[in-house]
Amino acid sequence: QQCQQSLLRKQQNGMSISQEEIITLRRLQEQVQRNPTVMRYVQTRQQAQTFLSQVNLEISQLLGFDFGNLVRPGCC
Repeated sequence: QQCQQSLLRKQQNGMSISQEEIITLRRLQEQVQRNPTVMRYVQTRQQAQTFLSQVNLEISQLLGFDFGNLVRPGCC
């Protein structure tokens, strides 16, 4: 993430990104994707987000208004 954010900042500041930096980022991404612990975390997080979305929908239907928007940070 640090490498990706660094390259993104460079790009946003109008700086060019070298082919070597892109290759380094891709190698790091491949390493992350091959890491079983990281992949389990990503999968579990996605499942939790799906579950929470379903819970918010159920609560919203019971209450008759969009509960998810009410409890969203920065609301009100």
